[in-house]
Amino acid sequence: MAKLSIENTDRVTDAEFWRRFGEEISRDDDSAARRHLAEGRPIYTRERDTPPSHVIRTWPDGSRELLYIADDGTETVVNAAA
Repeated sequence: MAKLSIENTDRVTDAEFWRRFGEEISRDDDSAARRHLAEGRPIYTRERDTPPSHVIRTWPDGSRELLYIADDGTETVVNAAA
């Protein structure tokens, strides 16, 4: 079975895509996220209870913000917490 890539996602069913995507995510060791933070850049994540059209931005100092992402890509801080 070929590894999922942007070049071959149109060749699998939606169910197969999400199954394989879940498998790939479960193997993630978060090293890229830790590297981003160490280099002074924020990371964007979602949690199970994150509302639709929202993401959590975590800054290198550990502070977190809930952002609303509009259809045009505009980010609005909904809630900031340290």
